[in-house]
Parts: sequence; C-alpha cells; structure tokens
Amino acid sequence: MLLMVGCGSPIVKTEYIKPTIPELPAPPDYYEVTWQKVGELYCVDGRGAKGILKNWELSKDYVAQHQQIFEGLR
Repeated sequence: MLLMVGCGSPIVKTEYIKPTIPELPAPPDYYEVTWQKVGELYCVDGRGAKGILKNWELSKDYVAQHQQIFEGLR
C-alpha cells in the first residue's frame, strides 16, 4: 500500500501484485509395458523392462519440471 500525504487529505492507492504462473509441462508419452502372469507372479520380458526404466526416467523429469515451477513461485 502506498500512502502519500500532501496539503490536504491523504491519497491512498492499493495495488495488488499477482505472480505469473507458467504453463504446466505436458505429460510425457510413456512406453507401453506388457505384463505376463506366470502362476501367481507377474513378469515382463526384456523389452518391457526397458520400457519401465524409460517410463521411470520420463516421470522423474516430469516431476523435476513441476518442482522448478513451484520453486519459481516462492
């Protein structure tokens, strides 16, 4: 709030400053993972295991982008 005093009544001007919030990052395109049930266990083949690892890295990057936005708003 800005208060200015002159030769009469005081002039008061209230100005609100709002933060600019950047656009949220687009969610990543995840790799398809096919699970196979063997007895009571669920398994993936080598291709599925690579897909899981790639999806994990994509998720970590997606979360990091959100964290940067949140830090920028502090």
